[in-house]
Amino acid sequence: MKTTAKICRYRSAALVLLAGVMSGCATMSGLPSSGSAEYQRGWIKESDNKGYEFKACHATEWQKVSRTPWGLNRLFETRSTSDLRPLYVEWLARQSEEGVSVSELRYMSTHPTSCENSLPDVDMRVRGTSPDWVLELTETDIVVHLYESLRSVKFPIAQPMRSGNTWIWDAEIELNSGRTHRLNLEIKPEACIDDENNWFGLTAYAQFDNQSLVGCAKRGDLERLYLNQSYRLSDEITTRDIQVSLTVDGQFEMTEDYLNDQPVTKSAGSWKMMSGGRVIVSVDNPEEGGRQDTLFFRHMGDGVLQLQGFHPSYGHNGLVLYPTGDALPWRAGSRLPVP
Repeated sequence: MKTTAKICRYRSAALVLLAGVMSGCATMSGLPSSGSAEYQRGWIKESDNKGYEFKACHATEWQKVSRTPWGLNRLFETRSTSDLRPLYVEWLARQSEEGVSVSELRYMSTHPTSCENSLPDVDMRVRGTSPDWVLELTETDIVVHLYESLRSVKFPIAQPMRSGNTWIWDAEIELNSGRTHRLNLEIKPEACIDDENNWFGLTAYAQFDNQSLVGCAKRGDLERLYLNQSYRLSDEITTRDIQVSLTVDGQFEMTEDYLNDQPVTKSAGSWKMMSGGRVIVSVDNPEEGGRQDTLFFRHMGDGVLQLQGFHPSYGHNGLVLYPTGDALPWRAGSRLPVP
């Protein structure tokens, strides 16, 4: 599948669905960016009562969208009156009592399986053509794939620099052959459309050795957005109380209170998101009385985590945890590794 980056230009016939968001060379921003904004993904549709509604991936309920970037209105106005399908979106937004307040649109697609494409273990992915190329930023590497020349080069990750709204990486590596490769990567908040009519809010400009490359960029590692920071048993269970907390840096804590005047059991360890909505928990640092286990959970609808398989304390698939806290941030702290 090839992806051609079109920066601030488009063919109106081929890109009629997304032409409304391409005015100028700017991202679709509705509010000033803030550290309190969350990265969200899911579906947006027009509401029966005017405005829009949003449903996160793997959620079952629609939420009111209280504020959107101006370009969304133009997008829906350009669609056929018979095309009422929801659109897949990724954006930065805040939750409030009034609904979802969107500050910046990052990605939009009409593809019905978009929620299944989470790009695990990739912080950011860039793709373009002329030539056909892909760049992936991970926690440890920057990997450049040039498919037409069948070449791939892996650079050690470099600390990004900021110049206004532009993120910049400079990397260099010397191969065993003695040849040196250099990479300069800049990611800017500029609109970009690929060959499949997907709209991106970020554009990447790369100088790989003597080759200039342009592509559309978006965040990856999106399965973690399904998770919350805390969970507990259903309120209908009155014989025990189990609470679980997850931190963005992979730490896990669980308390079990059987409500029988016995000491509360505490366990601690680590968690990792796997493909297919699975979460593996290694309870490797238990306090006295805790268990040392490996637990496999699966993410169900509406944020529920269900333990998979048989466990002597919970039975077969017997531990079901419901989200009670805020959504787990995409990354910890204010210094994110990518825009």
